[in-house]
Order: sequence, then C-alpha cells, then structure tokens
Amino acid sequence: MLKDGLYELSYRALSSPEGTFDSMLLVLRKGRLLGADAWGGVCLGHCTFDPLRRNYDISVRLHIPPGGVLVVDDAPRGEGDTIVIGAEIDGSNGDGSVLVEVCGQPVRIELQFRGAAPG
Repeated sequence: MLKDGLYELSYRALSSPEGTFDSMLLVLRKGRLLGADAWGGVCLGHCTFDPLRRNYDISVRLHIPPGGVLVVDDAPRGEGDTIVIGAEIDGSNGDGSVLVEVCGQPVRIELQFRGAAPG
C-alpha cells in the first residue's frame, strides 16, 4: 500500500539510451501529491485507491519552467508548459514500475518509497 511520505520517481523515455534516467522527489500526504525535480519542474496531483482493482490511480499536472526540456524531446519549451500525466500503480506494495505516455511518447517510471515526510 502507498503510505504518506517521501517518494523518488525515476523516469526514462524508451527512446533514450539504456541507463539514462532522471528523477524527482514527491511527497504524498492524504492522497495529495507535490513534487519537484532538479531542473525546476513541479508536479501537483492526487492519488486514489481503487479497492476493486487494488490499484492506485495517480494523476499529476507537470509544470515545466520556461526553457525547460522534457525527457521525450530536446526542444526547449520557450514559455514553459503544463502536461497532465496519469498512471495506475499496483497497490500491493509501496514501490512500482509502470509505462506512461508523455506527449505521445512512452516513458518508464519507477516509484520508490524513501521514508516518512518531515512535519
């Protein structure tokens, strides 16, 4: 089960070389997600549990700063951008790996619990 706390979300576009990935930190608290990466990207979203499928449905809005570059392309986003990303993660444990679509491109994401959130 996903529990409140800090998570590391690693991501890699399938078109990029093997072993090439980046990551962001996420805080999950009472179903709300907040995260950021080292490049100024910020994501806000929510996470709900579906007891019938035993999956978590995750939806985030990724805000890309002006001049930011997505993992699926190398063209800077001049004015910045906002992208909605959805995923389903197996609810049997706190970690998971899933393939999502970002701007029409497949991206592998991996979620790993890192510990309790401060405060």
